Amino acid sequence: MARTVLVSTLIDRALKLADKEASTFTPRADVMDLMLVKYAEYYGLLVKAGCQYFESIVTLTTDGASSWSLLSGAVWSPSAPADFWGILRLDYIQTPTTRARPVPAAMLQEIHFFSPQTGGSWARRHRIAGNTLYLYPPPLTGQAYRLMYIPCAMATFASGETTTLDGVNGWEQLLVVEAALDLKVKDHRETDYLVNERERLIKWIQQQADEREAAMPSRVPAIDVLDAEYDTWGSPFGGY
Repeated sequence: MARTVLVSTLIDRALKLADKEASTFTPRADVMDLMLVKYAEYYGLLVKAGCQYFESIVTLTTDGASSWSLLSGAVWSPSAPADFWGILRLDYIQTPTTRARPVPAAMLQEIHFFSPQTGGSWARRHRIAGNTLYLYPPPLTGQAYRLMYIPCAMATFASGETTTLDGVNGWEQLLVVEAALDLKVKDHRETDYLVNERERLIKWIQQQADEREAAMPSRVPAIDVLDAEYDTWGSPFGGY
């Protein structure tokens, strides 16, 4: 993605759309705050499309525990995923081959299937509760697990009005319309056009956002038969 735009430009566009570009009673900082709130909603639309518009990767090196905080800890490299929102996938990285073995999610009702670790194998399932990652069975010390996850939307525009946002394909206009709509609501002015424009933009983004891999047909993910071979921790994931 490379269609970047300055927050200052978006503020100018919102003030103009709200007929307040010459107003001395609407602080630009207030408009920026409105946009920051709306940015989280815009971010959520792109995440829901499922095309990895936002992705971060960290590595967990196990230390003999069975659970780890996502917020802090020296076990994470390059740093703890303190901005974690949702998981994309978790893999055990074998040594010395560096082959990735998927560690899918376990339902809470399934975790009793996994006995304590007694050999040199790896965790077969994971579970995330709150800000804690659990691995089942508890892995041995020194194993590497790669966590691919969706980070949360930014909590602040770090550089103020000089912060750049990625509008992808002109989609930043949703932030402009949302901010202008809020400004008009505060002034008790007519908002029908902006309400309709907001709905149009949301539908447009939803329709286009999942076309990032436009040539990729819908299909069932491929299965590695070796994953089934190595999954021997018992029903429903194999025999005892």
